Amino acid sequence: MMEDNHISQPAASLSRAAPREWEEFKTAFKKYAEGQRDSLMRASTEELQRAQGRAQACSALTMIFADAEKAAERASDRTVRPRN
Repeated sequence: MMEDNHISQPAASLSRAAPREWEEFKTAFKKYAEGQRDSLMRASTEELQRAQGRAQACSALTMIFADAEKAAERASDRTVRPRN
């Protein structure tokens, strides 16, 4: 799964602090991302690269948000390993 600790860590903290609101945000963002995909499909030749970039960024963020808690746990596991 895609990870970005600059986003995953704060997103995981937010998901634990306000789980209902976090789920509402993820649902709203998914709808926004779908809109960006739709815009890509309708983009003119001149707008195509910009629309593609927006759709790709939304897709990446959707995956990061979906996996934020697990990514934060994986990062924590990597930094808290006991020394031998």
